[in-house]
Amino acid sequence: MRSRGGRHAKRNAERGVPSHDSAAGRDDASANRRGRSKSVSGFHAGSGSFLYGNDGLIVLLPNDGTFRPSDVQRGLPGGIKLGWWRIAHGDLTITTRRLDAVSTPLPADVPSGYGDVGFQATGVNFEAAGCWQVVGAVGGQTLTFVVRVAPE
Repeated sequence: MRSRGGRHAKRNAERGVPSHDSAAGRDDASANRRGRSKSVSGFHAGSGSFLYGNDGLIVLLPNDGTFRPSDVQRGLPGGIKLGWWRIAHGDLTITTRRLDAVSTPLPADVPSGYGDVGFQATGVNFEAAGCWQVVGAVGGQTLTFVVRVAPE
């Protein structure tokens, strides 16, 4: 998820994962859906975060590309709270895969009651600190990104 090069950007490029900086600095509809932005109708990134997405799904990510499971503002024990915006209709599913070591992915908590489009709060859990790929899927569309999970 790093924009300044480094192993995450290289790993993303090798896997065909788009860089979140592809639309940096733009605040139009295409930036909201195809890269980095600060807002999309009704869903706004606060200080220290940005929106990353495509035509089906948008997620709120930290600017530095690091999830901190013990962070009081974002954290859950062993995981993080993560906000998504579903443009495509359907139930959101989330899968994770550790890229820098062998690890067992833990199931994400995707609560019901949010309808089939719009905002969706989730809890994404990680077994250990490291480099993780996260994939959100809804309505036949997927959104993939890579983050660093900091030690608790």
